[in-house]
Amino acid sequence: MSTGRYTALSLLITLLAWAAVTWPLPLHVHTAIPNSSSNPHGQPPRYMIPGDHLQLLYRFWLLGDVLTGYSSWGTNVYEFNRDNDDERHLPGAYYLPFSLLYVVGAKWGGAPFGWNVTGVISLWLTFLFTVLIARFYTKDPWRILIFSALAILVPYRYHALLGGSPTGYAMLWPPMVIFGLEWAIRERRIAGGIVAGLALFLNIISDLQLFFFTFLLAVSWGAILFTIRWRADRQPLSAALLQGVRALWPVAVGLVAAYIYSRHLARYIAGSEHMAGGRSMREVALYSPTRQNFLSWDATLNHHGVYIGYAWIFLTAAAAIFLGWRAFTRSVWRPFVTAVAWIAVVCGLYALALGANGPRGGALYVLARELLPPLQMIRQPARFLTLAPTLITVMLCVITAPLFQQLKRRTGMILLVVFAGFMTFEYARHTQVELCLLDSKQGAYAAVSADHAARHDTPVRAMALPIWPGDSHWSSLYQYYSTLYRIRMLNGYSPVVEQDYYREVFEPLRGMNAGVISDEQLDMLLAWNIRYVLLHEDAFPEVVSPFPVSHTLNRLAEHSRLEFLERDDRVWAFRILDTADPHVAQTLLTCDVRFPSRRYNPERNPRNAEAHVRDETAIDDGYVRLNEEHPSTYVARTSLVGQKEVFWLMRVRGHGALLVTAQGDDVDWASAEYPVESDRWIWLAVAARELPAYSVGHVRIQWLSGEVDIDYVSLTSIREPFTTTSIQPACFFRAGHTEPESGAVLFHPSRDPIGRVLYGPRLPFEAGTYRASLEFESDAPTGSPLGAWAIERPEHTVYRSVPVLAGERIATLDVELTDHFPVVYSFHFDSHYPVRVKNVRVERVE
Repeated sequence: MSTGRYTALSLLITLLAWAAVTWPLPLHVHTAIPNSSSNPHGQPPRYMIPGDHLQLLYRFWLLGDVLTGYSSWGTNVYEFNRDNDDERHLPGAYYLPFSLLYVVGAKWGGAPFGWNVTGVISLWLTFLFTVLIARFYTKDPWRILIFSALAILVPYRYHALLGGSPTGYAMLWPPMVIFGLEWAIRERRIAGGIVAGLALFLNIISDLQLFFFTFLLAVSWGAILFTIRWRADRQPLSAALLQGVRALWPVAVGLVAAYIYSRHLARYIAGSEHMAGGRSMREVALYSPTRQNFLSWDATLNHHGVYIGYAWIFLTAAAAIFLGWRAFTRSVWRPFVTAVAWIAVVCGLYALALGANGPRGGALYVLARELLPPLQMIRQPARFLTLAPTLITVMLCVITAPLFQQLKRRTGMILLVVFAGFMTFEYARHTQVELCLLDSKQGAYAAVSADHAARHDTPVRAMALPIWPGDSHWSSLYQYYSTLYRIRMLNGYSPVVEQDYYREVFEPLRGMNAGVISDEQLDMLLAWNIRYVLLHEDAFPEVVSPFPVSHTLNRLAEHSRLEFLERDDRVWAFRILDTADPHVAQTLLTCDVRFPSRRYNPERNPRNAEAHVRDETAIDDGYVRLNEEHPSTYVARTSLVGQKEVFWLMRVRGHGALLVTAQGDDVDWASAEYPVESDRWIWLAVAARELPAYSVGHVRIQWLSGEVDIDYVSLTSIREPFTTTSIQPACFFRAGHTEPESGAVLFHPSRDPIGRVLYGPRLPFEAGTYRASLEFESDAPTGSPLGAWAIERPEHTVYRSVPVLAGERIATLDVELTDHFPVVYSFHFDSHYPVRVKNVRVERVE
């Protein structure tokens, strides 16, 4: 079959494979981009899901910004910007050439189309180059096409590609490099050297870590291929080396260019907050897949996209058995030894991909890190699977050849068709695409841009809350919206974060996440010409603050130097004033109770193992006993807020006295002595006002006298358990967006996920029978399911629930509470129709 026919067929097969694996993405090619290869709940497309896909989209967009003249080459002025445009250099080359494909596609059919067509082209070229490699190992066009298709079907490719990792695109380069080496060494063609050298350089500018794996593969493959060719030609080594140099010198040029580029990047990584010293094995262990992930037929266990698949394993086993039978019965040993070697290489690759979960506690991976220091920069061992498609394809071509020669042609074709069908089916079912729709406008960001343009002739700058250390995918939302209005953001998102940003920006400003806003912080922002603060209320996970987003939103609105500017859906904009103006302060929400995100079971901490006592009456079936023998318990390192209305609410019992101590970097803050006199579990409120307004420190509870049991600790604003309470939905932990005039929260299928979207209060109630009411409304047809109203005890375990149905006004839950445990009520959204939650009331009925 000619190269032209292979090219045409490879494009057709790529389109069919892409459609089969990513369905329903082909239906949304002009309106949505993928954000994940895992969608177990069948979530429909929804707007603005944060993640790596938006971050990579931002990087692709930057090249278009350069080409249209809005920014200059090698700069990145729209993130991590402190009024220092000239210093905002961009390490890297905008992920060329994929960013260029995106820019062309986006110009023609919009951003989603540009994104999707770039992914398809990357898959197609991967398939084409794999086909061209396979042609060196077999002449059977059917085996070439079917075995090569594995390269565009394996779940790991889609895990990276659909999740927005540059690796998903850059997996094109390994087969391109190997094809170039095959062409240069086998046929002594300098064109092959040019292909390989170019691919190596493009590899390093699009994915530095993948370049390391590609380089290792290229060196090994090239050495073996050269040795085979030299021995086959039976020529002097010097002559073979000279011929090799003539064909491969472009590879050397590509490697020199790659080295220069890597030294440029090394300066950037050396200044990062968390990568300069490499990744620890403990961090690697967190990202290491398990053997169950490799082979489980359950698609929900395909973590990291590492499902291996059984089709090629069965075919490999059949070929190996056949070759083994021939070796022992006919003494044809060479093909069998070759098969064993190939299988050993592939098994070794998968053992490395297991990382810390590999054989003997990941001994092979640990050894590889010692022998190859660059591996210490990689925290995801699954990246070894970037090489698997090329290796497996060639292995199948090599070791199955004798088997197919033995089979009748019809039998061989049936076997190939069954193999192709089974492979496509199993791989497609292990990829379940989730789709992200893109906003074309955002009113709060637009208001910031317009307000600044009316007042100043300098570039507009802003900061978004929550602020992160710089490596969180939540910041990808800010990146995307900044591109719509070219707002220079203090925030940013990068896998490597400069230490200066962490120390000089994040640390001084992180208290604003918790609603602790000082004049010093605002003056710091103004000194950087940052005159606006934006709050994303539905992008506010618990880790950023001790309390829900309502607390931070109120503190922004109540501040006399923050003037409310605009709200659009889930984003709020405020202007920073040079001086205080009491007329701008306002109260948006009535939230008398602050639900705790900081809550701890001290017995879970391994530091308290010796004082751990098991007891079914405790919240987590255990507590810590403090006495003279064990006088201290470690609670946690956590963010702390010290205000007059904030308390440590602790579940305790015993007879004695306690002291709660928070230790900062340079000083200890301690409460007064708190006596405990009770044989049953009670709730003790310890004032936190002696803490700084905001700090991060270690929390300990110290024994002073007697013997006291500690079961549970949380930071909140109540002093004792509830009996009856009415709470605005906006005060809960939640998704959705707020209606400030009523405190209601609106959930919409196009923006909110399936599952738990509103929950709280995580606080205790006095013993008794309670009725919890969820007041809601929806325009859905009467009787349509909207979700479920549930009580969780313990949290995340539904104890009782009732359906929330359209046409009704209130969903109620009756439950008897006897143990003073913290209670969680939650609304689980079906994501079929919009729902407006108007009020939550919990009242004691007995």
